[in-house]
Amino acid sequence: MTTATIEIKNDIALDLLQYLESVNILRVLSKSYTVEKQKTLGDFFGVLPEETCQKLEEHAKKARNEWNRVF
Repeated sequence: MTTATIEIKNDIALDLLQYLESVNILRVLSKSYTVEKQKTLGDFFGVLPEETCQKLEEHAKKARNEWNRVF
């Protein structure tokens, strides 16, 4: 018998594994399913230095003003 570690990518794969276990093709040894927490904007607060943030904001304002130009 061989033991393998896998990463379940979606619910369909989990359902398939549960089906395979129900028909005695495989056995799930660990049923600790964890879901990665989605990051929010608050998680990134303070990541960039203040000076870099100001330069980025100035660039964004300049870029938005260019959208209103008539060609």
